[in-house]
Amino acid sequence: MRIGQVAKNAGVSVQTVRLYERVGVIPSATRSDSGYREYSVETVDHVRAVKYGQRVGFTLAEMKTFVDLHQPSSQSPEALTQFLHEKIALIDAQITQLTAIRAALITLSASDYNWNVEGDCPIVQLLGGITDHIQTEIRSQS
Repeated sequence: MRIGQVAKNAGVSVQTVRLYERVGVIPSATRSDSGYREYSVETVDHVRAVKYGQRVGFTLAEMKTFVDLHQPSSQSPEALTQFLHEKIALIDAQITQLTAIRAALITLSASDYNWNVEGDCPIVQLLGGITDHIQTEIRSQS
């Protein structure tokens, strides 16, 4: 299967397939006698899996870690468990930050600001309040 067909079937661009191959999150293509990349049918599923992983918050580097941990020479349940625990901790920190931002936005949307008074800019207050709120939330969860 040529690169254009893989891209079309996976719903991505040809550049995306090339990128995924270059960073090692999909298997490398073989080359035909005329120099065209030739992929297996399973490559479409690999590309879709990487795209899904990105949509749910995994970086390409993290997807590469998954691929590497799946290789027979690198398979390690301990390494996979450690990787997953690190990702869970990162997600928990993001949830804390987003919860703080949400609370600050709710407060901002319910407040009445006088835009003509110096020092009453809701954006400046919001950003300052979010930083304070996030630090308080992080301390309370520790």
